[in-house]
Amino acid sequence: MLELETLRNNLASSVKMDNISLSYVNCIFPEFKNTPYFILYKEASESINDCTKRTDNDETSQFDLTGSPLKYSFKGENDFEDSTILIKQNWHEGEEKYLPLSRTEACIALNVCIDFINDSFPPIFALCDSKDHKRSKLLGAMIEGEWFTTIEVCTVDNETYETVKNCSSKIFQQHLELSRAYEQDIIVSAFNVFDLFGTKEEIIVKDKNIRSNFEGSLSVKVDTCSLSITPTRTSKNILIAQIATNSNDSPLKELWKQLLLLNQYLNIVENYTKNEDSHYNSVPLKFPHDFINPYEEELVTILNNLNLLLNGDHSFRNTSDTKKHKINFSNEENTENDMKIRQCIESLSFRHNLDFTDFLWELLIRNSNYFEMIKCIHTVLEEIIINDCLPQVNFTNSTKFAKIITSPHQQKIFSHLLSGSLPLEYVIDMGFEKLCKDYISILANIKFGELHDVQQKLKNASYNEFTINTYRKRLLYLVQIHVCLEFILLIQDNLECSNDDLRTLFCCAFKQYVSEKSPIQSCCDLHQNKIYTLTLPFPISAINHLNEIPSVRRISLSSQSKLTKLTTIKCYSQLSIFPTNIYPLGKTLID
Repeated sequence: MLELETLRNNLASSVKMDNISLSYVNCIFPEFKNTPYFILYKEASESINDCTKRTDNDETSQFDLTGSPLKYSFKGENDFEDSTILIKQNWHEGEEKYLPLSRTEACIALNVCIDFINDSFPPIFALCDSKDHKRSKLLGAMIEGEWFTTIEVCTVDNETYETVKNCSSKIFQQHLELSRAYEQDIIVSAFNVFDLFGTKEEIIVKDKNIRSNFEGSLSVKVDTCSLSITPTRTSKNILIAQIATNSNDSPLKELWKQLLLLNQYLNIVENYTKNEDSHYNSVPLKFPHDFINPYEEELVTILNNLNLLLNGDHSFRNTSDTKKHKINFSNEENTENDMKIRQCIESLSFRHNLDFTDFLWELLIRNSNYFEMIKCIHTVLEEIIINDCLPQVNFTNSTKFAKIITSPHQQKIFSHLLSGSLPLEYVIDMGFEKLCKDYISILANIKFGELHDVQQKLKNASYNEFTINTYRKRLLYLVQIHVCLEFILLIQDNLECSNDDLRTLFCCAFKQYVSEKSPIQSCCDLHQNKIYTLTLPFPISAINHLNEIPSVRRISLSSQSKLTKLTTIKCYSQLSIFPTNIYPLGKTLID
């Protein structure tokens, strides 16, 4: 630590040195991604940062329309949906503040560092402004055992994809000439990254976006020991998917809203029970002020719809809003991919085993307060028990409420059934019954092999005393399944895979997310709409469908003799990997 401070004091006052990780360094040198290294740079002044912010605001404000309301006259559809455009960049947020040095400044700073470093010191990189004749972006130095290694990263002119695709042999010959090594002694390492859909979470400008607008991200990374740009069966193929719960565009968003409602209901009952156990139960159960209900309706509307339901009329259900979805395949006439997950989700409203408590759940969750919910349940019990209304209840329905309304020995007095938290417990029970059947229906549609185990874990435990922890475990299990389905939907919509490959990928996702080591361990932060990442092997049989141009292609050639050691790296990127406020725009080829 003392040596590091001494080193910093010996550098020019304008040069800063920090142990940081930069995305563009990691892209060029992935071996350093999880290894600490030092960066030499100039720090952006506050005035520059303020200027940048003002410029951003000015650019945004040019789209702002003020003054009198605008009038329009469009024929046809007049509904407009709010949307947020994700600000996309190829580097991580905050990296703009690390400004480059001139090549001369970088060389001087590195020479100062070399006097201090030893074999235990991390690699050092100096950011360069590429204004020298070599167009240098990075200079570096490190010690590896007995080797002292210098690093130089330069840019060249933009290249077409065809040029990059056909330049492998030229790169190989150049390395042979420089290293004077034999062909068989050159170690080849290459990877291609195919960005198939969306924008990765880490390169989204987060302060300008909302997580619920995150559309997901899907990419494939192919590691190989060949110079061929075409993936082979011997390459290591990794699929990386990212999804956000509660995405506005997800067909699963209605199920997610209901999971969030169940979580809120469980919290309400749990807090009420704690107060009751502490003998502070003089205050009746109420929904908290921060209760969020996306289905809220007026009580009179809910009661009218309840009357329709009790008379066998289901016209109150909004089942005509199913939207057609265009699958993002290069060949949309693909007949092999007939596992229609999206269509199954959209048709859950017509599930064959729907019954009275499913419809009742849809109506009761529209209540904005607990008193109104009790009034609705009282109305239902009165019609069924007093007025002998006979709702359709499946014999497999194991909810407490179903047992109450189908019991032949039910007494005409039922006020005791509406005390305390009992009405909300009935609603929670109905919600779990409905959602469990929804998710099982989807899993059955994709012919998931472990369906029986899922059914056993989701089995209704309501015949016992209402236990919060039991329901929380079931909720966590449903949330984990939900995230897996979000992943498989993203994959199916953007990758041309066979049904077998999709099932294989889903099983891999299931093993990662529905397990003891799952990234989702509790339901306490469901409302945060977190972004989840799935990394898994990409099926060999699906490799041939990757007809995309790689977003990033990196080739590394290494050779070593007793006296010399040389590594040549060519890195091609469709988008600039360097912050564009520091370096010019354009494709980057790094040597």
